[in-house]
Amino acid sequence: MERPRLLLVPEFTELEWAVRPQLEEWAEVATYDSPGVGSESVPDEEFEQMVGDAAHRRARVAERGLEEARRRGWERFVVVADGGAIPSACLVASARPDAVAGIALGHACLSLEHEGRRAPINAEIQAALLSLVDRDREEFVRHAMTQLTGGSYDEELARRILERVPLNLLTRGWLRGGDEPADKLIGELDIPLLLVKHEDCMMFTEEGYEDAVRAFARAQTDVVSDKPSVSDEFAERLREFCGALPR
Repeated sequence: MERPRLLLVPEFTELEWAVRPQLEEWAEVATYDSPGVGSESVPDEEFEQMVGDAAHRRARVAERGLEEARRRGWERFVVVADGGAIPSACLVASARPDAVAGIALGHACLSLEHEGRRAPINAEIQAALLSLVDRDREEFVRHAMTQLTGGSYDEELARRILERVPLNLLTRGWLRGGDEPADKLIGELDIPLLLVKHEDCMMFTEEGYEDAVRAFARAQTDVVSDKPSVSDEFAERLREFCGALPR
């Protein structure tokens, strides 16, 4: 039987997907670095545009994902994203709905906005982080990636991400809004959907998850105790989801 194919969409780097080895036990897996990260070099002008425009950067991440699938000759695959990578994953699915067998979203939400009564991002936590950026950017990264993920990112993984992702791209682009909402991008697509919540997450709100579940009433749902991109629970739930998809 053909193994499922998973396109793991990053927010910045393939390193975010620490759960990849578990997924590779049962699936063919592809992930990649964002343009401007690691060996994915871009011209200086393009890099500055990505730093200043989150929507543009996420569109470029989506384009890179589509390129990865084409390079591998994949005609059918499942798009997987976590948190800040959700807008890019939705762009991939909306661009190639014929090729996408399913969509799985960790920290499921419709947008990355932090303003409004039911904003998916906790505005107080985000404000505290932005204040920390101005004082000590490296401490911001360590704090964001360890404490705010409930320890899901350990210090070693945080260090490796910090070494690979340009600091100004990371600190100015992390969890920024300004994208087309997920329900506008994929709401009309007839594609199986899995929405997963990170339990007791400090950054993503309960309201944001509830609104995503309400918008995609036919989606499967689940809750995991760690950040999905590093979670064994998420890996197993994704395996179940893929196993039930039409062949």
